[in-house]
Amino acid sequence: MADKYVRSTDGSDADDGSTWALAEATGAGAAAADSAGDRIFFADGHSEAAGANIAWAWAGTLAAPTMVLAVVDTGDPEPPTAIAAARVPIHTTGNNSIVISGYVYTRKFDFQTSTTPASNNTARIDLGNAASKQTYVDCNFYVNSTNAGVSVNVGGANSTVNTSIEVECIDCDFRLGAAGQSVTFAGVCRVSGGGFASGGTSPTTAFSLTGGEGSIVLIEDFDLSVLDAGVDLFVGGAAAQLVSRAVIRNSDLPASWSGTLLSTAFTSPNRVEMHNCDAGDVNYALWVEDQSGSTRHETTIIRTGARTDGTTNVSWKVVANANAEFPLVPHVCPEIRVWSETVGSVTIKIPFVHDDATDAKTNEIGMDIHYAGTSGSPLYLLATTDENPLGSFANHADATSDDNWGTTGFTNENEQRMSLTFTTAEKGWIIIIPKVYEASKTVYIDPDPQIS
Repeated sequence: MADKYVRSTDGSDADDGSTWALAEATGAGAAAADSAGDRIFFADGHSEAAGANIAWAWAGTLAAPTMVLAVVDTGDPEPPTAIAAARVPIHTTGNNSIVISGYVYTRKFDFQTSTTPASNNTARIDLGNAASKQTYVDCNFYVNSTNAGVSVNVGGANSTVNTSIEVECIDCDFRLGAAGQSVTFAGVCRVSGGGFASGGTSPTTAFSLTGGEGSIVLIEDFDLSVLDAGVDLFVGGAAAQLVSRAVIRNSDLPASWSGTLLSTAFTSPNRVEMHNCDAGDVNYALWVEDQSGSTRHETTIIRTGARTDGTTNVSWKVVANANAEFPLVPHVCPEIRVWSETVGSVTIKIPFVHDDATDAKTNEIGMDIHYAGTSGSPLYLLATTDENPLGSFANHADATSDDNWGTTGFTNENEQRMSLTFTTAEKGWIIIIPKVYEASKTVYIDPDPQIS
């Protein structure tokens, strides 16, 4: 493990980078000479505008990652003691990409491709282009090409199946050069803080799950407010796409946002969720999409006394699509948690309403409940409305008179309740997961369970 220094003003890639006086001139020079566990210090006055691909293949390992930092070099401190105030520019010109691989922590850089954009330019940014764990803090990732076929690829190259990739982007900004571009994910990815920067072109779809492999993605505290109002948040994969899961939460949307969470319906068992994202002060927003349907917050068709944020009562509008089927392919709503002080018999009831004269049966709408059923152990047990698929199916009970759903516009208002009784062995959280199995069914659920 050693420290290496990079400074474009007086460095040379013919030097060994061991001191500021012997600094490398480029990141490529440092990447060609680094060892696992090295720290690579870029001077805050450093600048690169490479006329060739920038390919940083760091030698770091999971046990001894490389650390790449933009630092203050005033007085040539060895080692430096302060992170650079501004992001250090690492740019390409012409049709040249930026590809970074290896186990590396990177902080305070401005990565930009093709600063003279052209429609035939295929320059892209690939983060985690092979087996790797990478963290980027306070960086820019700007693709300036106007070619719709390029992207910022978080977790590998376009349509390349990679394994063992985890990439974090913390307080990083993204910018795209064409409406057809997206930030594309593959592997395990977390984007926390930062947002889309002004000055680029608003994409048609902000994020893509079509990177060639399954993804586990978390986007949080992220600012999309500079994008067009009609931007869609995610696009899913084709039938052969490996399974992906994506969550975006606690983020700013464009003013008067009119886009969708998912621009192309899933044809495989993928799932995307949006929690608490809005252009204003709404803090109850919910939207979930999977291959069998969607769950969204609802403020018109609600039960009197239903869940509230203190001002607005909300229900969940669940729309199952043609894929929904009992018992294999339900639309699965988000889980609901309630605390129970009871040790013994507990009954959970979930009121719901639908526009259908025929009562809903347990194989059409149901729920799973996980509860503390084992004394002296955290082992939970499962109670479910799912029944023997070869048996007959009971109607859910009719609602009581105090439900009082507001259902203006319904032709056949039908208020019912799902109910399960089970025996707890300890106090604890009760986890409730509503499901809708009936194809092309719309139902409104009160996400505030009644517990007795």
